Amino acid sequence: PVWPRMFGCTPWEPSIHHLITLSPLHPSVRSKSFVGLMYFTKWVSLSQSSSLDSCTLVIKYEMAIKKILNKDEYNAYQDVLKKEEEAKLAANMARIPVIEALIKTTLEDYTSGRLKSSQTTSGLKFVVIEEGIGTNAASGQSVSVDYYGCLTNGNMFDNSFSRGQAITFPLGQGQVIPGWDEGIALLNKGAKAFLFIPANLAYGESGQSDLIPPNSELVFYVELVDIK
Repeated sequence: PVWPRMFGCTPWEPSIHHLITLSPLHPSVRSKSFVGLMYFTKWVSLSQSSSLDSCTLVIKYEMAIKKILNKDEYNAYQDVLKKEEEAKLAANMARIPVIEALIKTTLEDYTSGRLKSSQTTSGLKFVVIEEGIGTNAASGQSVSVDYYGCLTNGNMFDNSFSRGQAITFPLGQGQVIPGWDEGIALLNKGAKAFLFIPANLAYGESGQSDLIPPNSELVFYVELVDIK
């Protein structure tokens, strides 16, 4: 997917579940057939190892075994996950035409000067179209965001709805473009908004691949799904 390159993230996130198989000879195990479900509870550190190749990163996690399943239980668990993911993806895909229609009318109003937006001192413009609940997201918190990103001409370069999975990242830590760190901090859980991000808060003079030309203003429709 495009988003790891776009936002400076990797697909490895501290909240993601990973499945690993452990040997029956492990001292904590007595059964002969099982799968250990490991939940990465905390991303402890990310460092470059001087003893390895210069491009090799050593990622350390604190882990805990949450559940032990036999083969049949594991297969049933996988079936449930698959059906849940398929249902979520189908629901998100069904929303894309509605979102694209909203983006089209919003861009028409924006480019014509009819759209009433707020602007921060950095030049970021935003329009909250639906308020959420609670306090706004704060720096250091983990946020999950669904998004649809396009240029001001309407050309889409990436969106999370077609993947059925929101992007999760620590806010204010430089893991996304500056316009996102600033813009998402203006929202609370459940909020829906448009962010109009100037080039200097996005990819500037360099652009990003063939999808985002140099000096491009970016437009994002965002939904702040969760704050932790």
